Amino acid sequence: MSYLFKQKLDLGDLISLNYSPPKVVLVAEPEEYLLNIYCNCLRSYNLQVEECSRIEDIFKSIKQYSPHLLLLSLAFPPNFYRLFFILENLRKNHPNLRILTIGDKVNTEVIKRLMSVGVSSHIEKQLTRPQDIILIARSILEY
Repeated sequence: MSYLFKQKLDLGDLISLNYSPPKVVLVAEPEEYLLNIYCNCLRSYNLQVEECSRIEDIFKSIKQYSPHLLLLSLAFPPNFYRLFFILENLRKNHPNLRILTIGDKVNTEVIKRLMSVGVSSHIEKQLTRPQDIILIARSILEY
């Protein structure tokens, strides 16, 4: 009989080798039904999901949950200037936070500006199924 390991391992050692805590995703969406859809889809992939339905709570939620990914609806700010102000502050204070924006179709200049302030990707929600949004979010987390 041959041994795979030189040293005897307890079952607890083997379990701890495969354990990694779930990634945390903060979903910031003002529409209650979309918030529920996104959160339920993300939870089905063994992700820890936290919810934020008010723009005023984003910074507090990020500080509280330390997410790996922020799924941010562009429906929050009444104008893009406020959005870019928020994104610039997020990038400055949380440089490792990955951000995925979801919203209406935007022009190339807005996409360039979003990317310049640290957004990983932008998705048009009218043309994309929630399951596809979740797949994109998971690929960003794994990258």
